[in-house]
Formats: sequence, C-alpha cells, structure tokens
Amino acid sequence: MIARDVHVRLGGADVLRGASLSVAPGESVAVVGTSGAGKSTLLQCLAGVVTPDAGTVSLQGRRFDHLPARQRSELRLQRFGFLFQFGELVPELSLVDNVSLPLWLTGVPRRAARERARPLLEATGLGTDLHGKRPSQVSGGELQRAALARALVHEPAVILADEPTGALDSRTSDAVVELLLTEAARTGAALVVVTHSERVAQRMNRSERMADGRLTA
Repeated sequence: MIARDVHVRLGGADVLRGASLSVAPGESVAVVGTSGAGKSTLLQCLAGVVTPDAGTVSLQGRRFDHLPARQRSELRLQRFGFLFQFGELVPELSLVDNVSLPLWLTGVPRRAARERARPLLEATGLGTDLHGKRPSQVSGGELQRAALARALVHEPAVILADEPTGALDSRTSDAVVELLLTEAARTGAALVVVTHSERVAQRMNRSERMADGRLTA
C-alpha cells in the first residue's frame, strides 16, 4: 500500500501536508504522534474514507483514491480489515456473528461464515463457551480479541488499526499485538497501527512519526 504526497484540508485547516507512507505486504508499521497530528486522518485516507485534496493512494499498484464512493466502499469490504480502540462490534450480534459479518457482506452463506469464524475466535483465545455471547457479556480484552478476529476473517490485504490497545491493560495489550502481528505475517497483510504507545510501536517492523501533517521515520 502506498500513499504519496497526500494533502487534506478539513474545516479550513491543513490536516495532512504532503504525508507519504509505503507499507509492503507482510510488513508492520506504527504511526505515532501527538493528538491532532493527523494520524487518524491519514488512516482514513488509506482506507478510502477520506478523499485527499491532492496526492494519491494505491493498493497493489492500483490507485483507488479517485474512485467513486461505492467502489471505494466495496474495496474496503473486500480488501481491508479494521481494528479500533473499543472494538466497535455490533451489540445485537453474538461474537461469532460479529466475526462472520465481513463474510456475510461479501455473499458467504451464514453457516459457512460461522464455520470460518469459529477457528479464528479460538485462535485468539476465545473458547466455544464465548462464541454465543454478545459484546456486553464479555470483558474488554475478550471483546478486542473478537474484534481482531473480525478484522482478519476475510484475510484482507491491509489491516488498519487505530489505537487497538488504548483501552487494554498491558498484559492483554501484549497478547492482542502478538496475535495481530502473527496473523498479519501469516496472511501477508500490510499492517498499519496508529498508536500513542511506544511499547506497541516497538513491536512493529518500523515506526513513522507524524507531526504537523507529515511523516518522518
């Protein structure tokens, strides 16, 4: 995945000022910086949610930032996995159905989707006794493990994680990061993690620091 010389202006302010980032398949990169530096906006550009005012974003050699919104949405569904600070699971669905959701949305039958979701939930440390639980019935660490399984279930080309350990204790944080790195390496996904945690950043292949809308190694 490559973002090249990306500029974004929001609310009259220059949020990104020529940010560039390249992440190879199987590589993990941390983006660190203070609040307001532009980290989340960069992640939204990489996901095709925000269209840059200038610059380009491409995946596997194909530019997509200029595509219509519907095509960018389809690309996100098929080729991207997302992990957020608070999991962002659907509260009405069980853990196994939350993990199955990306597969359902791409046309995989529900039974087949659940069969693919269950081994991944178990790989993240969530036994079968938890698969039928709803997000409100499990701990924060268990919820985040389920969210990680959901991000990985369709074996995306890119995983984008926004403060994925911000709400976790250090032990659970270490376990989630280890699973994230292991699965990204196994599937060859490019991994970008926005984080305030130097502990998390040090686990990645490399770190990029963001300040005033630009990235520096």
